[in-house]
Amino acid sequence: MRTDRPPSIPAKFPLLLHVQSLNTGWAAHCPVFAPDLLAYGQVRRLFRRSGGEIPGLFGFRAKLRLRGTSAKVRVFVGPLELFRSGIAWAENDSAAVELWDSLLSRSFDLRQSDESPRLQAPPPVPWMASFYSKRFQTLPLADALALAMFQRWLASVLLFRHLSHTAPLKTWGASFGPAS
Repeated sequence: MRTDRPPSIPAKFPLLLHVQSLNTGWAAHCPVFAPDLLAYGQVRRLFRRSGGEIPGLFGFRAKLRLRGTSAKVRVFVGPLELFRSGIAWAENDSAAVELWDSLLSRSFDLRQSDESPRLQAPPPVPWMASFYSKRFQTLPLADALALAMFQRWLASVLLFRHLSHTAPLKTWGASFGPAS
């Protein structure tokens, strides 16, 4: 029987997640707590469909791709991409290194200036790195904060599933092809 209820909370929570803005070089270590039931269920449904409308944010949608122990997230408002993120949660995973390289090389119009710091190697796991478009800066503060919470929800659920060692992520029906 399938359920959206998370399994018991692993003892390793809360964790510190390395959060990095690849546009500016800003970095922080943020605590990640075990997801609540609502976040767990909503994120799980998004992964089953490889994306969709972001819960609580009308007009915003996400595209999600899983590969190995990493995930690529692209967030849009209408047809416009706001940001592209990667989340990795296991050491020595080639998919996480490929995701990092992809984020660095596919910055398209998201880089804010040629003076933006260039990072060569991914930080220690778990990490979440993002490129933000100039369009992101025009969002109302409430929407920007809600999107930041959405990113933390994703990271929380992915880390939780990895650490709980229950059902593997592929049971969610997510796409496992190369992240585009």
